[in-house]
Amino acid sequence: MNRFTEIVPLVLTPLTPIYIGCGEDSEPTNYVIDGGILYGFEPSRLGLTSEDRQHLIECAGRPADGAVRAVQEFLHKRRNQCRNVSHLALPVAAGVARRYERRIGQVAQREPRGRTVTNRLEIERTAHHP
Repeated sequence: MNRFTEIVPLVLTPLTPIYIGCGEDSEPTNYVIDGGILYGFEPSRLGLTSEDRQHLIECAGRPADGAVRAVQEFLHKRRNQCRNVSHLALPVAAGVARRYERRIGQVAQREPRGRTVTNRLEIERTAHHP
């Protein structure tokens, strides 16, 4: 038998919790949380007006982390529209929803010389079906 394809029974005892992800993350530009529900959507399906499109381009063109904050705020203000084009609706823990509301479009930290660190708000997805 070829050792490369040999099947060997094995038992592992983890010493710490194990994170099993699915390799798919929710970025703050493709989800909103509203009423304790995470709505995943494709941003290109929003059907923006020409004014909204121009505003989004201006938001994305801001320097450094300002662009991330501005785009987060832009989408959060249009969360009803994002919800209407969502392809995914998952309940989230109350603490996750509160943290999202507090941090959307906000600076997480101010460092020396005026540098800021923005809340990225990525969510690592661990399941495909609730």
